[in-house]
Amino acid sequence: MVEDTYKIVERIPDVAEFQLIRQVLNYDMVDDEIVERALNNSLFAVCAERDSLLIGCVRVVGDGGIYFFIEDLMLLPGLENVGEEKSIVDYMMDEIMAYLKKVAPPNAFFCIKDSKAARDHCKQFGFRMPR
Repeated sequence: MVEDTYKIVERIPDVAEFQLIRQVLNYDMVDDEIVERALNNSLFAVCAERDSLLIGCVRVVGDGGIYFFIEDLMLLPGLENVGEEKSIVDYMMDEIMAYLKKVAPPNAFFCIKDSKAARDHCKQFGFRMPR
């Protein structure tokens, strides 16, 4: 597991913390009501927390049967390498992959949205990024 100061928690982020991490990462901002609807329609999500504050998250969305999309893989800048053998993103993705292995039927379609975190970490999970 990650250092004691970092926790990986199975939960959906709330709107305010989700919007804050998007803002820090310079993502386009979306209306709070739309974000709330999107978050509530997540199939699964994990958050990375430090001192009870959101520092990263990743969600699974889709139809829960055939299609599973890994979205919003985000981590605050400067936390990519915390001196461990695995990164915080790796720990979050371990939880996502365990969920998918448990619920997804054979021949399900998996896709991960391109992001810096995805490009840096997801080849080991079998995802290929477009060129």
